[in-house]
Amino acid sequence: MKFPHLARLATRVTFLLLAIVSSAVAQNDTRMIGAVSKVDAAYSAAFVSQTVPSTMELFKPATVSITMRNTGTQGWFAANGDIFLGTQEPQDNYYWCIQDNRYGIYSGNRVRLPHDVAPGELVTFDFVVKPLSCVFTATAPFRFRMLSPVHGTFGDETPDPAISVTTGAEFADRDDPPSSAHFDRTLPRAQELFPLAERLDTEPWMGARPCTPDMMPIIGPAPRHAGLWFAFGHAHHGLTLGPVTGRLIGEMMTGETPFADPAPYRADRF
Repeated sequence: MKFPHLARLATRVTFLLLAIVSSAVAQNDTRMIGAVSKVDAAYSAAFVSQTVPSTMELFKPATVSITMRNTGTQGWFAANGDIFLGTQEPQDNYYWCIQDNRYGIYSGNRVRLPHDVAPGELVTFDFVVKPLSCVFTATAPFRFRMLSPVHGTFGDETPDPAISVTTGAEFADRDDPPSSAHFDRTLPRAQELFPLAERLDTEPWMGARPCTPDMMPIIGPAPRHAGLWFAFGHAHHGLTLGPVTGRLIGEMMTGETPFADPAPYRADRF
């Protein structure tokens, strides 16, 4: 089942947080708010593409990539340190905890410009996130926007990548009706940790995967068909056990002494 990141709630949270910050700063210097929030027309950016892993786990690093185009008339200069890719909703949040991109004494919510970008040129930000590792617990969507401390945020905001919520395997008879019990228990926990909104599919996807009665693979010669060899039934661990299965059946087919006893995997054990 796939969900987009939460848009409506995130917008509401952003509004409330920005209202609090603006109110507090305005008491000290109203000119600061006007200077930072006013975007120079020379600064503009268009979203081009992004690459996000299909799975991201809390507190574990994940590599992402975002490409933007400079659609303004002003060049972006890396040496100046005044152009970043920043987290959004709320702006400069630390939920995704960007790694190894320190600017001044800060890090975790901005990605530095990797090189100078002339008007019309593309720039790709390759960086690592580590969700919740910066102790920012309020959920925030995976959204970014170009940011200048002088000219404010500008250009397109990156779109939401979809999130897939999955569960473990259910052991059931082949003809049993579908059951969503596992998913129904998992979804509320997922909604506590990630900003999920409306569903993108009407029903959860389920697929049948065959298993042997003893959860052991069948490896070896077919008992009733000379020259036919079996190597299947790995109980959902085919990618993991593929190399060692290939070695075992290869040694058996060529008459070598197998490195492991193949008897437990013979086809006629049932």
